[in-house]
Amino acid sequence: MTSELLKCNDSSGAWEQENQRFGQLIGRAGAGSIEAFEELYNGSARWLLSHVRRFIDDGQAEDVLAEVFIQIWKSLGSYDPDRAAPAVWLVMIARSRALDHLRREKRHGSERRDQLGVEPVEMEHAEAPDQILSRLEQRRLVQLALADLSAEEQLLLGLAYFRDQSHTEIATTTGLPWGR
Repeated sequence: MTSELLKCNDSSGAWEQENQRFGQLIGRAGAGSIEAFEELYNGSARWLLSHVRRFIDDGQAEDVLAEVFIQIWKSLGSYDPDRAAPAVWLVMIARSRALDHLRREKRHGSERRDQLGVEPVEMEHAEAPDQILSRLEQRRLVQLALADLSAEEQLLLGLAYFRDQSHTEIATTTGLPWGR
């Protein structure tokens, strides 16, 4: 249905139906349903990733998408359907996280150049083509393995790996019991 959502315009019944489904899932997830959050993730991740990729290159878009779903998780209780349609709310969060990422990257790039006292230079590829292909294949295999995980498992792994959060911090962030 989500791929159909990308093809239809605002007056389409498919758009309205999908938007209503997102609203129901947001409500249920906000009430504590992990299954609803997982369904929301499964129904919107690919679509939101396409929005993130408008701002971020492919190499970092998945990381930003993880941040998007962490923010969605944290914001479920504050969603107000009178202020924005569910799909609009999801896209606003995705856009906000993507822009935050761009700002961080720009700031960190400036800080690194200032610390080193050098101007950025173009680097030649030091890797041989077979090394690049091998790295790309490894990345593809990791992405396939991650796709087999549930939304909750992906969220927890993202918090541990990308946010470097401890078990206690993850339990606090997600509201899930420690050691689950």
